[in-house]
Amino acid sequence: MYQYKKLFIKHPTEKINKNQQKRARLFLKNLEDLGANDIHYSDGKSFQLGDTLLNFSEPLPHGGEGSRLGFVISATIEWEGEKLMHASDVQGPLYEGAKNFILNENPDILILSGPPIYLDGFALGKHDIGQAKKNLVEICQKIPKVVVDHHLLRDLRCFDFIKEIKERSNGEIMMASELLGTEPYLLEARRKEFYF
Repeated sequence: MYQYKKLFIKHPTEKINKNQQKRARLFLKNLEDLGANDIHYSDGKSFQLGDTLLNFSEPLPHGGEGSRLGFVISATIEWEGEKLMHASDVQGPLYEGAKNFILNENPDILILSGPPIYLDGFALGKHDIGQAKKNLVEICQKIPKVVVDHHLLRDLRCFDFIKEIKERSNGEIMMASELLGTEPYLLEARRKEFYF
């Protein structure tokens, strides 16, 4: 899949935790074995490819500020005057800087993970979930279409969470399946049903 492709990846040694460094080394070694050599470190950079502009964020915390889970890069694709932004693992966003970056990019469509509410009481507290809600409401008030993916959808309470965001923001927020006109079928959220 990676052969003969132009690859835009997070820098493997800067703003990165030990687990991410290990995975990056293995990934780069595998790319080298494949002969892939058109690799660009994308942190905070923009790239013009024909009539398409790719804009990457500086490394953002994988979760809240000071998260030990490392850093992620969000990507915005701009083509024919429209912007699609993928900011998945900012988890909410929990971090104010991630929210501000999203709002400054001002995409037409935003894909993000939403907060991991299944970790409420473990890795996240009520304050974290409340902050993510507040940030997501503000985003939904300003971004025309918000699509939530994996983190939020690992818990069946996501339906109530999304409903509350819609009511508070009067914005358009949905799950990816809804873009295709299909009902969500949340396999991770229904693990117990399948395996226990």
